[in-house]
Amino acid sequence: MLKEAVYHRPKNNWSYAYDISTVHIRIRTKRDDVERVVLLHGDKYAWHESGYAETPMRVFASDALFDYWQAEATPPY
Repeated sequence: MLKEAVYHRPKNNWSYAYDISTVHIRIRTKRDDVERVVLLHGDKYAWHESGYAETPMRVFASDALFDYWQAEATPPY
């Protein structure tokens, strides 16, 4: 895996509220370099007590250099 190609920013079009209860998370990887990406999400203030969830991400777009992955999460709060 080419680590230099992995990119995520926790704002703008990389992480945003889709509706009142859903958050979209995106990440970029080098094209055809990664077979799967899994989003780990949970309450950052009670990570050990409440655990976390795993959501598979899917490729929603590609260009000549990169694959763009996305997943939806529904936070409890």
